[in-house]
Amino acid sequence: MKWIGQHIYDLIARFRNDVYLEDIDTGTIASGGNLGLDSNNKIVKDSGLGVTDLHSVGVDGANNQLLTDDGDGTITSEANLTFDGSVLTVTGDLTVNGDNITFESANADDPNVIIRNTANDNQAARLVFWKDRGAAMADNDRVAELDFFGEDASQNLQQYGKFMVQVLESDHGTETGIVKIQAAEYDGTLTNGLQVWGGTADGVVNVDIGAGTTSTTTIAGDLMVNGDNVTFQSANADDPIVTIKNTSNDANDMASLNFIKDRDGGTAAIGDNLAEIYFSGEDASGNAQEYARILSEIDVATHGQESGRLKFGVANHDGGNGYGLTLTGGSVDDEVDVTVGLGAASVTTVAGTLTMGSTATLNNTGEIQVASQPSITTLTGVTSVGSDGAILNVQSDYITAYNTTASTPSLQLTNQTNDASGPNIILQSYRLNPAIVDGQDGDVLGTIYFNGYDDGTPSTQSYAWIRARIGDATSGQEAGELMFTVAEYDGSMTTGLKIDGDTNVNGEVDVTIGAGAASTTTIAGDLDIDGDKITTAGNIELETGGSGNITLDAAGNIALETADAVTSDAGAFTISNGSGNRPELKLQSKADDATCAKFTFDKNRFLGEGEEPGAGISNGDDLGIIQWTGTNQVAQLINYANILAEISEMADTDEAGKLTFNVAASDGLNSSLSPGLILEGEHATGGEVDVTIGNKDTSLTTVAGLLTVASGLTMGSTSTFNNAGVLQVAAQTNITSVGTLTGLTTSGVIELGHNTDTTISRVSAGVVAIEGKRVNTFSVNYGKLSTPDMPKYIALYLMYQNNQNYWYTPPMYNSTISTSSSLDGTALSASYQARAANFVAGSACVVRKVSIVFYQSASYLAGDIDVEFALVKWTPNHGTNSNTNMTQMTMTDNNGAYTEFEVHKLVFDVTYNAASILAAGDCIAFCARTTTAPASGTTIRSLWYGQGNFEIEQL
Repeated sequence: MKWIGQHIYDLIARFRNDVYLEDIDTGTIASGGNLGLDSNNKIVKDSGLGVTDLHSVGVDGANNQLLTDDGDGTITSEANLTFDGSVLTVTGDLTVNGDNITFESANADDPNVIIRNTANDNQAARLVFWKDRGAAMADNDRVAELDFFGEDASQNLQQYGKFMVQVLESDHGTETGIVKIQAAEYDGTLTNGLQVWGGTADGVVNVDIGAGTTSTTTIAGDLMVNGDNVTFQSANADDPIVTIKNTSNDANDMASLNFIKDRDGGTAAIGDNLAEIYFSGEDASGNAQEYARILSEIDVATHGQESGRLKFGVANHDGGNGYGLTLTGGSVDDEVDVTVGLGAASVTTVAGTLTMGSTATLNNTGEIQVASQPSITTLTGVTSVGSDGAILNVQSDYITAYNTTASTPSLQLTNQTNDASGPNIILQSYRLNPAIVDGQDGDVLGTIYFNGYDDGTPSTQSYAWIRARIGDATSGQEAGELMFTVAEYDGSMTTGLKIDGDTNVNGEVDVTIGAGAASTTTIAGDLDIDGDKITTAGNIELETGGSGNITLDAAGNIALETADAVTSDAGAFTISNGSGNRPELKLQSKADDATCAKFTFDKNRFLGEGEEPGAGISNGDDLGIIQWTGTNQVAQLINYANILAEISEMADTDEAGKLTFNVAASDGLNSSLSPGLILEGEHATGGEVDVTIGNKDTSLTTVAGLLTVASGLTMGSTSTFNNAGVLQVAAQTNITSVGTLTGLTTSGVIELGHNTDTTISRVSAGVVAIEGKRVNTFSVNYGKLSTPDMPKYIALYLMYQNNQNYWYTPPMYNSTISTSSSLDGTALSASYQARAANFVAGSACVVRKVSIVFYQSASYLAGDIDVEFALVKWTPNHGTNSNTNMTQMTMTDNNGAYTEFEVHKLVFDVTYNAASILAAGDCIAFCARTTTAPASGTTIRSLWYGQGNFEIEQL
């Protein structure tokens, strides 16, 4: 019992100050009820909040401070975390570990997120995005994104923009990133509009602007590029287009393309390149090829005497550039020298009339248009001179012809030979003492005078002359001078055109055009220059107008500054400005050397996106166009002029270009572009560049000063001057008499009666030919004919052609003699010199004819088969194993399509010239090749059954 009492006592003592509840069931507190102590320390139930004042538990914070649990049951009033009912303020750092933070407002232009820095220094507020994978970063990892969403017209959620940063290269030490700004395009798809990414070298950041070839990038101010290249690229036909547009309503304001060479502290020097415009494309093998260029350089850099040079060049034959038109500032003020053509075989064509100064000089039929000649006093009653085949020799101080009829007398030389030759006027000067002695430099060889009366006494006045003289009489280095001289303002004779071969360089002829700084050389049509330089004393401006696909709308200068190239894939580039003399496009090189800025048109089919890029490249492909447009009087946009560069020949190693200058011309009802100057590089000609000047027979080409022609000059379709300065004129009718002739010397043939019945020509010393048949004047066994057969490797086959485009000859069976497109000049190995021989000349002879009959049977071809033929000769290298070169003869062109399984009979007449003549021991070979391509590969296996022979004439 004592133990029970003690236990009761202990329980009472336990609850004296404390209340203990043991084994309490889990349940729900009644709503609105809280247990607590009243003022008498009695446990009571209170339906209120129960606690309204926390000061008793140590909470003594300021107004609006939020309470936090310290984790040990105590509460802290946070001084750095307040809420006044509308604004939550955090003083210090804020870390959110959740996935989203949403700011939402129904107010206009809300919600706003403001990051404000109030420090009194030069540092800024920052918004930092940090991608921490907890592992190594990888290429293309996204670092941060800003997404911009809204709703479309149907209230669908739509993303309209994105700002994204990605890892481009994550390797340590070479880290690069890329920033992309994307916008929803037409169908709502996000597309990159601006990309900025680190380059592969330190200090290089690349930028891509725009998306799609029809996108527009607008720069309101100037654009400056400090890099090396600006590239405009497009896969569209006739794109890209660079348009420089001036919208000023002033006749003297224009768009400009200004090239500036600034050595940046250096000194300009003679020969410094100022600017170049290139016209490039590809050849037939897809190789990059320059087809044309325009080059400007310094001719004279001396202050106060500055002159320039402007050169127009095209690719000629081997793909190398040759200058066909060179304009050089003269040695005096207001004078410009012009050089036309390149190479002795080049052709300068003037479609209309050629004017020297202000006087029409040559019309388009090759006739000389000259002033009247007052010094001819008598040439009466002469109706004929000599006879066919006769030689006319006149030994007299003067030959005078006169007539009182208008437009008479005339001097006409007629050549009626049925070939390409023509009559000649030959002026010769020999020093006799009493025999012929050496000529001297400066000897006058002949002068053609143009005299008339002045309006004074009157007295006879020389108004013009044409004079030829010896420039260099040194044997082996002979050079001539041809001068065209007119009376200038005071009657003194001044040379206006000088053609000078005394240049100390083989194949070079200098031409000086004009006299005096104020002289003018005018060419109304095309002008083709094959030289190296075009120099001008003033600025060169390219003016164009019209609308295009690339627009640069700038308020001032445009500068593109970059360490590397600026590339645009836009379809058009337009620079527009309403100010006077604006806009201006300037390419400025600051390199302190002789190099310069370039303006390049690059047509590259191989960069296209077709199934077979580059497969469609062909001759005639346009490489680039510079065009000038403006409005007419009814505000219609008119293309007034353009410069077009094209591929003339695309074959690999044989590339040639074509450059055409077009201007608008009208018949009074319709206006269209017509070519006025065409420069075309000829392939397989060793650098020849042809020039066509003018358009239509009535066009006028005016040369105010001297005109230098490197080779022949053609008026219309008639050769007028050859490259030796000899006048080649068309037939001149109405010459009725030339006095008494005692002899006639001709360097060509003699026609008797008619140009188609009896032609006498010289073959060699003591040998002449009548209508191509030799007449022997001394006892030699000439004229004997033989017809040896072509030898065949196997008697069954005339030819065994195994591969397309390979040349084969009968005795070599299925071994090719050459794979070159042309056999002329092709090397022949020692074994082939003997093996390929179809015929060996036992003595001097000439090849007259080749006859073959053949029947084709091909394994990989059918129907019409294209075949080409060639006849070559060579001199074997006796006693050595060295190569020799083949010479191709000219013969009837029977190249064409021949149907398989049909008999074909061909005769080839061989042109008589140096190539057809064989010396004793020379060898010949008749060759053929098939150019039709098989379905695949190059194997054709075409067997020719037949026979062939040669017609050989002994000399």
